[in-house]
Amino acid sequence: MQRRQTRWLAGALALTLSACHQNADQPNNGDKADTAEPAQRPEEAEPPEPPSKPELASSAAAGDLREQADGLDYFLDLSLNEALAQAKAQDKKAVLIYFFSKRCSASRTMERTTLADESVVALLKQDTIPIWVDNEEQWMLPSIYRIAAVPTTVFLRPDGAEIERVVGAPGPEDFVSLASDYIRGQDDVDIARVRVLQARYSLARALVEKARYDEALTEYLLVLDESAKASQATFEDVGAWAIQGLVWLGADHDRAATALQSRYDAAAGRLLSGDATGVDLKMVTTINHNAGRAADSLALYDQVQAERPGDPLLPEWQGQLFDALLDAGRYEELASQGDLGERIERLFSGAAAHMPSPEDFDDPGAFRVANEQYERYFANRGARYYQLLLGLGDVESAETLAERLVEAVPGAGTLNNLAWAGYITGNPSEKDLERAHLADQLVFGGDAAITDTLARILAVRGQHEKAIKLVEEGLRVARTPQDLAVLRKTLSEIRISAKPAEES
Repeated sequence: MQRRQTRWLAGALALTLSACHQNADQPNNGDKADTAEPAQRPEEAEPPEPPSKPELASSAAAGDLREQADGLDYFLDLSLNEALAQAKAQDKKAVLIYFFSKRCSASRTMERTTLADESVVALLKQDTIPIWVDNEEQWMLPSIYRIAAVPTTVFLRPDGAEIERVVGAPGPEDFVSLASDYIRGQDDVDIARVRVLQARYSLARALVEKARYDEALTEYLLVLDESAKASQATFEDVGAWAIQGLVWLGADHDRAATALQSRYDAAAGRLLSGDATGVDLKMVTTINHNAGRAADSLALYDQVQAERPGDPLLPEWQGQLFDALLDAGRYEELASQGDLGERIERLFSGAAAHMPSPEDFDDPGAFRVANEQYERYFANRGARYYQLLLGLGDVESAETLAERLVEAVPGAGTLNNLAWAGYITGNPSEKDLERAHLADQLVFGGDAAITDTLARILAVRGQHEKAIKLVEEGLRVARTPQDLAVLRKTLSEIRISAKPAEES
């Protein structure tokens, strides 16, 4: 079981104590005791009028945080107005304001450890526009946000609304845990709601195990409907799980299939009419994904794009259909989503920020499983971008990406993912063949999926005899019905493709 929830609760008091307390109305007393007289602004200086929208006030700080400690050069010297505008322009999820004092020991600790930590840097660079405010140099923003202690880290949505704040100097691990939720727009109430719905989801699964299907259906639908009402982030956290359970339940129980289809039809109808939200979009794509109906999502996307090319949900929809568009060979359309190089860099930086940590798990075995799952996910996503670059004809960038991916996640799985991506393009290269051979050697010919990839690449490159011999050997050592089925299908298709080559 993950420790995150209990660690957050146990650490809440410690965070507030690991801070230098300030006067909330005049936050300019650094490390001084709470009873110290606050420093006064010069009498001759007229304070500026409070802004009509406080969350859009200027935040330029006279002191430069980046001079306080190494590794903080990712903080930007922007006003809050500029930071919010940049967050919208760059599609960032949040603006982070770090309130600190040069004379506060907790601030210095936060800067030397947490804010300079690689995982924190990667997360904040990828998803936020981070700025700083020195409480000893500025008075307006600390007053507006009623900063009672430093360091305080405030998370804002790109529209300026506050999501949540962290008071004190948490360690890197705790900060990433909290910030990951806040950046997604979930405040502490949302997080608590997610925990309740996760418990109801667990109850539904337990009821399924006991064959109490009607009760399980009630719980699954409660989780799905309540998460959809809450927020898109909450829906993604638990609603998607409920859909997976309902799809499985619906295979043998008509009531579950009917209930899920009715929610699908309603969400799809709103997408067609232009009244949909991000939750509706996620509902449709998640149901289709779990039901093996990716083509339905693509058809609906094409219909909306044709009827309403300016629909604000289309960019997000295009991102959710990345794999379907890629498999359809619509490479130029995917490349139009934004700077491809920047998206690839976000993939790598995101992997560094979100890789599981041993400290998050009580059981070392559970950590290994989670780490392997995340590495597989990362390798798969990287290979898909490799396929996209190949489809666009940018072989040089594709090979650079492949080398980085193999270095980041070495192993047969990554090599096979890349080789398969090359095969899917219809024109696998010599490099793809080399990677497939190496993957096969690493598993001593004992992985049916890798055998399938290598054989198909050999066949496409005209080496049918070698491909057939490889699959026949694989069939001799295959142990599971699934592996046997995969290799028999591969052998049949290769033999069919070999006949025209022999005749010519």
